[in-house]
Amino acid sequence: MEANYHSDPFAPLSDAEKAGKQAPPEDVWKPITPIPDDAPQLTREFIQARLPAGYSLTTGWKYLDADGHRMCSVIRADRPANGSPAAKTFMPFAFCEGPNKKREWRAKGLSAPRPLYHLDQLAKRPNDPVLVVEGEKAVEAAASIFGSHVVVTSISGSKSAAKADWSPLRGRRVTIWPDNDPAGIAYAGDVAALLHQTDVASVGTVQVPRSWPDGWDLADELPVDVDLSKLTELMALSAQQEPEFGSWENPDLSLLGTGRRPAPTFPVELLNGWGEWVEKRAAACSAPLDYVAISLLASAAAAIGNVRWPLAGANWAEPPLLWCGLVGSPSSGKSPSMDAAFALVHHAEEQMAAGYDDERRDYETKRQTAKATREAWEAEVKASVKAGENPRQMPAEAEVPDVPPRPRIRVADATIEAIAKLAALLPRGLLLVRDELSGWFGAFDKYGGGGADRAFAIEMYGGRPYVVDRVKNADPIRIPHLSIGILGGVQPDKLAEMLSGPDDGLVARMLWAWPEALPDFSLLREQQFDHKANAAFARLVELPMSADQFGNPEPRYIQLTSEAEDFLEKYARSVAIRAHQATGVMAGALGKARGHVLRLSAVLEYLWWCIQPSDTEPSKIGADAVLAASGIVDGYFLPMAERVFGDASIPLHDRLAMVLIRRLRDEGQSAFNARDLRLSKGGPLRDAGAMDAACSALVESGVIRPAPGREGNTKGRSSKKFEVNRRLFGRAA
Repeated sequence: MEANYHSDPFAPLSDAEKAGKQAPPEDVWKPITPIPDDAPQLTREFIQARLPAGYSLTTGWKYLDADGHRMCSVIRADRPANGSPAAKTFMPFAFCEGPNKKREWRAKGLSAPRPLYHLDQLAKRPNDPVLVVEGEKAVEAAASIFGSHVVVTSISGSKSAAKADWSPLRGRRVTIWPDNDPAGIAYAGDVAALLHQTDVASVGTVQVPRSWPDGWDLADELPVDVDLSKLTELMALSAQQEPEFGSWENPDLSLLGTGRRPAPTFPVELLNGWGEWVEKRAAACSAPLDYVAISLLASAAAAIGNVRWPLAGANWAEPPLLWCGLVGSPSSGKSPSMDAAFALVHHAEEQMAAGYDDERRDYETKRQTAKATREAWEAEVKASVKAGENPRQMPAEAEVPDVPPRPRIRVADATIEAIAKLAALLPRGLLLVRDELSGWFGAFDKYGGGGADRAFAIEMYGGRPYVVDRVKNADPIRIPHLSIGILGGVQPDKLAEMLSGPDDGLVARMLWAWPEALPDFSLLREQQFDHKANAAFARLVELPMSADQFGNPEPRYIQLTSEAEDFLEKYARSVAIRAHQATGVMAGALGKARGHVLRLSAVLEYLWWCIQPSDTEPSKIGADAVLAASGIVDGYFLPMAERVFGDASIPLHDRLAMVLIRRLRDEGQSAFNARDLRLSKGGPLRDAGAMDAACSALVESGVIRPAPGREGNTKGRSSKKFEVNRRLFGRAA
């Protein structure tokens, strides 16, 4: 379309136009950028005609875009003193389109965000540092002094920094040179704040000496006794300012870590004769020995759960069972480690079930006998009723006995009734095994149990009598001692959800293991290595239970020695003080620590005994066992609890950012497309929202920054491309 210009765009304004009576409202005139090549020249006469009375055009500057095309002009006009204070003014001029597609030059500024002066120089010199000054005149002077820098400024003076587009400085090293007056210092502060938001590599501000003339800038004559070397020195000092932490020049790489405290080392030497077995089994599983050691402790605890209870003082006794959670990724070796301990359990269970086949046959005989006896009795009852006689009471032989369960230690069914029935029929104690504990925690009261599931789980820890009333059967399940240990795995990304339940002490009862994963693999080559361990563990299930006065199975209580009680009492006092000072779930873990030491002392005492060639069962729990137990709890399980609980408190976006930053570092990516990466790699970043959260956190840390661009030919959709900071790979940004 042919341009429709004013017939004489440079003609002086008429009196009516100057009064604003005939001119169209300014807001209907829209600047055209870049200015068309066929636009008329902006002449001195045109500008002068639009200046306030008494002002004369002094100079002007053309604002160009990155490609060198003109976008607007800014002019300076001065008023001579002539008896009154000298003054200056600045006016922008833009080529605009107005009513009826008319086009002409107008004394009008561009809409925000406005371009910087010297955009073309920024594009031509992409690797050079940038100097920001106040005003175009200062730009020209500074460019002649600091030729190594691209010098820029924003339109409209010291109060309009926020209206400029500072994005072309993204990733650049920037220095700001303020005018030596309050307005100049304020402008420098505004620019610095805006540049930090723009994700520049670094920002430094020159500290102009206060002794220099008020209002001095780089376009003025040098102060007395100051030469150019002093200006260079001031620039160098500003460049030595420490870059802001989390900026492109100084990225926050802490997300490369896990965000949690380091994993403590499990004191395997405290297992005495079991230490070698744990180490070799862990090597065969290509897993941290923590997993194997704790699986062994949990299994041994269940083997004596209701058989031997430690007794401290006159009446403090607890079942020695343990609740243990192994935290790690699916490939960290949790399951093979548990299987190593379960091999011992399986061997012991086979020994426990040595006479089970005969017991089942005896049961079948009794069941059929009871069935026949009942049928005969029922016939007898009918005959007695018919004859008008009182029938005799059903004989005991007519009652069908319960099916004897196969002796075992491990259970997998986690429903209340299933566990309760097994606990009633297998009074020695049980170990509930779950591949993924978060599923067990998450299932509590899923179907409206009114808190019963969680309450039952808590009771499993205490070993107290428990009764389960059944809807389908009037006869309740009576359990003399509900003692059930727990052992299972947990994936790290499930921790926060798992630990977010009610503060009822359930989580505080858990003993956690979250060692660092081992990038290794090896095979166990000793075929008969487990023979000694199998025989030793089996000794635990040979221990007989006691009985109460009614003949019901009852634990035998093993007293701590006097010295062991003194150690336990001292430890309990110290940990009580720490629990009082702690908060949240960690306070609960500290509160359970003394009980864990008591339980673990019994487990260790019997583990030490069963692996040693001695036929004499421990009659006491000694001080060595209590000291070893307190060492494991205080030196391993409590620090591990801090590691686990601390990770659960890390915000989700930071945990996602940790996954992304490690992936970028490991793969050496200098740039990536967030959408392509999440679709190709999957994992926790597969979800678009999760990837956006991770990218946002890394942008804030200075690790990545958006790369300009659009998705295909669309106008509004960002391509989600990012540049990766070279410092992530140990190289200069």
